[in-house]
Amino acid sequence: MRVAVKARDLKIICHSIKAVIRSDQIFNIPAMVMITTFGIFAAVVGKHPLLRTGWIFWSLILLTISGFVFGRKISPLQKKIYTLTSVPEENNFDWPYFRKVFIEWEKWVLVAFLMPVIAFILMILKVPAKTF
Repeated sequence: MRVAVKARDLKIICHSIKAVIRSDQIFNIPAMVMITTFGIFAAVVGKHPLLRTGWIFWSLILLTISGFVFGRKISPLQKKIYTLTSVPEENNFDWPYFRKVFIEWEKWVLVAFLMPVIAFILMILKVPAKTF
């Protein structure tokens, strides 16, 4: 997306955000559902108490935050970017407003990306974090 935005061509940006939305639907959302489902299943089979095992509990919290951020922030911003860039009026395009929306999208994508990365680290290292 950043490369597409640097091109300052609405057609390229529109095509890119459409591809991002589609890849989220095909790859990212199903992958997050499967990782969470199979992770919970593996913890239950391994007889790990989900809410009393710190690295499992906090990983689930982080994955939930990532999903919440995606649903509440990223997805609406992606739709807004698509709507903004799908208009053919390139001469009257409000680049400063678009830039503001794009930077907000980038910020939330970073947040949503970091949550599973931290969860991954917690799960690999089995960090003995405290739970409630």
